[in-house]
Amino acid sequence: MSCCLAVAAVFPITHLSQADWHWLESTSKRKESRDLAKLPASVMTLCADSDGRLAAPGQKWEATDFIRDRTLPRGRLVWFIRQNFRYLIHYEVGGNGYNVQFLIADVTADGSAKCAWHATAFKVFENDAEFLAALNANQRLRDDSCSTDGAR
Repeated sequence: MSCCLAVAAVFPITHLSQADWHWLESTSKRKESRDLAKLPASVMTLCADSDGRLAAPGQKWEATDFIRDRTLPRGRLVWFIRQNFRYLIHYEVGGNGYNVQFLIADVTADGSAKCAWHATAFKVFENDAEFLAALNANQRLRDDSCSTDGAR
């Protein structure tokens, strides 16, 4: 007889600057948006699948690597927070190993967006407060540096 024990993963947050940490803490005073239309295209591109698509919350999407409908995106927005020209985006990524992602993106004066921080989680956080609690406890998040091919 075999037995499995589920343990919350604890990963040290190593790629988040002190300034970004303070910015995240200040977002707790902001309301999450779930309106994909309010996310700038340049920011969405950082979270989109290889075909440039991202589903809105509640929309159909392909969450696994078993593709049933190639017209559906392989990522879906959960929520985002905007503060000035900076965004915190929480989204799901399908494929070989479903996961959820967090991305801090900065929008420049020319409208382009750049990844400032990226992390992977193993559950959807319903709101910013739940995310910040996990971040402060170093639970269920693995941060990494931003890559040149978007956040994944």
